[in-house]
Amino acid sequence: MALRPIVLALVTIPVLAGCYTMQTIPPADLSEGAEVRTWITAEEAEALREVMPAGRRTLDGRVVRIDPVDGSLLLSVPVGAMERSGVRRTLRQEIRIPERGLLQVETRELDRTRTYFLVGGAAVAVGAAIAVQLSRGGEGREEVVDPSPPSEQRAPGIRWFRIPVGGR
Repeated sequence: MALRPIVLALVTIPVLAGCYTMQTIPPADLSEGAEVRTWITAEEAEALREVMPAGRRTLDGRVVRIDPVDGSLLLSVPVGAMERSGVRRTLRQEIRIPERGLLQVETRELDRTRTYFLVGGAAVAVGAAIAVQLSRGGEGREEVVDPSPPSEQRAPGIRWFRIPVGGR
């Protein structure tokens, strides 16, 4: 029975992640602090090979600044993690991507339709589970309890001693 909540959680996590979609946004419309996914050119990926795995052409990060002069984007990207005293910290590095190195910038936005369907489906599932349990329940059980105190049981042949404590 303890496996059911685990399976439910494992099924729910990908569904919740599905409530979001990536929306393309012009770099000029970005604001500082926005979480973005950037698609970069092959040349820019080659220039960033020390930071990125080979062949990868996307960077996920937080916008630190947009340079109004040359249009470059300064991103804070996760490059690793460190755990100290039970606290996990993400290590980040700031990377400048010139405007000519950007192919596309995306932001994650809530998909209201998927979210409404998910919440509605969850409510229907919970209602159905409750209805099934109620239909299986039947009549309640009556438990008879003996109101008399339990009889004292002692091991035969063993004497019980009283040892006074505290001078009494």
